[in-house]
Amino acid sequence: MLVLASGLVAAPALGHPGHGPREVQVGDDFFRPAELTVATGDTVIWKWLGPAGDHSVTADAGQAESFDSGAVHPAGFTFSHRFTKPGVFAYHCSVHSSMTGRVTVVALAPRDSVRPVIGGAVVRPGRVCAESAPGCRVTRAYLNVRMSERSTVVARIDHAVRGRWKLVRTFDFDAARGRDRHRLHVRGFEPGPYRIRLVAYDAVGNRSRGKRIRFRIGRPL
Repeated sequence: MLVLASGLVAAPALGHPGHGPREVQVGDDFFRPAELTVATGDTVIWKWLGPAGDHSVTADAGQAESFDSGAVHPAGFTFSHRFTKPGVFAYHCSVHSSMTGRVTVVALAPRDSVRPVIGGAVVRPGRVCAESAPGCRVTRAYLNVRMSERSTVVARIDHAVRGRWKLVRTFDFDAARGRDRHRLHVRGFEPGPYRIRLVAYDAVGNRSRGKRIRFRIGRPL
């Protein structure tokens, strides 16, 4: 469920789909791990363990990315390279030819940046009653929305009290792409004008523009 606090709508928590830095240990006659997989834009850090530091991290020739740490470093020395191109990149120690490693870089899919759109929203019927009573029998209302994509819709219901809008209820629901209908619970609401403020979030956290609609709770005769 989504949470509202201090009048603000909190979006679903999302992280960047890449990875943090990956570390490779450089020791006597080994790279550990000798093979690893990262995504484009990721950084690999090589760390020398010692006591012998006469090792290098040198990319094989003829590859799309080139890097070379140079040889002979003290324990604790680090060398890093950020991979920006997909592919398989082999490297070796220029001092010890038997020391080899490989980094496989996979392309990161482009992030969806298209906002969902609330194409239409309406409460039907537009005048309902919080309780069944003579002259006002309709107690069920439905919020109808039209979405550009599957989304989570967050709603705030405000009541006009002496010329000012007062928050009375919040809720959220999952809406399918296209037309979707959600039951609007109004039991206990006082008579008068109301508005609903809607915001939608898609699966990766893109936020729609806000949408406002109005309805009324009727006063029984």
